[in-house]
Amino acid sequence: MKKVLIITQLFPFPPHINGETSTLFHLIKSNYVKNFVVDILYLENERNDSENALAGETARIYNSPATRKEILMWLDGKVVFKPRGLWNIRSKSIKNLDVREYDYIILGSLVETCIIEKLIKRDDTIIILFAADSPILRYYTKNKNEKNLLNRIYNGLQSLLWKNYKKAINKYVTKVAYVSEKDSEIAKKSFPEAKVITARIGVEEYAEPYDVNFGDAINIGFSGIMTYEPNHDAVEYILNKIAPLLEKHGLNYRIHIIGKNPDEKWKHYLNNEKIVITGFIDNIEAYIASMDIYISPLLTGSGMKNKILQALSIGVPIIASQVSVDGIEGLEPGYNYLLCDDVPENWCNQIISLYNDTKKRQEFSNRGKELIHNDYSWERFARDLFSTSILSLEEGD
Repeated sequence: MKKVLIITQLFPFPPHINGETSTLFHLIKSNYVKNFVVDILYLENERNDSENALAGETARIYNSPATRKEILMWLDGKVVFKPRGLWNIRSKSIKNLDVREYDYIILGSLVETCIIEKLIKRDDTIIILFAADSPILRYYTKNKNEKNLLNRIYNGLQSLLWKNYKKAINKYVTKVAYVSEKDSEIAKKSFPEAKVITARIGVEEYAEPYDVNFGDAINIGFSGIMTYEPNHDAVEYILNKIAPLLEKHGLNYRIHIIGKNPDEKWKHYLNNEKIVITGFIDNIEAYIASMDIYISPLLTGSGMKNKILQALSIGVPIIASQVSVDGIEGLEPGYNYLLCDDVPENWCNQIISLYNDTKKRQEFSNRGKELIHNDYSWERFARDLFSTSILSLEEGD
């Protein structure tokens, strides 16, 4: 039986910690991966008390603490300035890792590539980097809406650092997987020497009915981890641009900001009946299912947005920005969701229009669930990640 080592910064449970933990958790739990022996190496400092949650799915779990800021690193015999997203891994503190017993190594994100030179592996070991999305695209989209000159210079510098770093990393990995065709195409253009594949992330299907009622108001939801900058900026847009217009129209509404780590400055909304800041929600699917409309006014970001897939799978009608739906194949404006620009008045008008059109909301709900069922399962993700990258190589790709 083939052996797989998954290297990740955080132990992949509970899955709601971030996108990487969610992806790896569902990958390990998939039926497809049950054909492999799976070990986990995670790099966070403290052992996770939830390791037993995956005990039946994995053979061994290792911990190699490596968290500490370090702006410089050695890579391919050269000093490299790390991009900002890699500062939390100190590669010098990690001893050489003998991984020659493994047929495949999966790096959970670009963060884990900081230790790639420490791996003592066989020549035929297949290394898959799950890059997920493109930080180059992420900083590019940030600059499209950035007016501050210093911030534009910083974003441009980070984009350049990521590009140089990824170019150096490509020679160490067998394949690089992205979650959307858009991110894959950018990677192919930026790094023609890299072997790039697309592996769409999946989402759980929620067929159980939910009995949650927030009253007669139009309940409008947005979800995510609020420390993620694009999510934080989207919430600021909702609170400062969209909500005042809904108020101006005299709408009976309630906006729900759903997700952990809300900004401290949003505390003053705690006594506002029309703005609900939930913080962490244990059963976030049930909460989102109680919304009349889901909105996602993301202005920056890259990759495929799990929040959109989740809302589609639950059946909540969606109004979204272009950034929010980039990379999600099968979404058609006016057919299974509404597309909106960056004009706050248009968001307000679309919310009112969609809420008043019960038939359209039901159509969006049905078509969204159908799209997820057909095209966005975790089993498909596992097949894409392994079949298109590993088995094709074994056949001589």
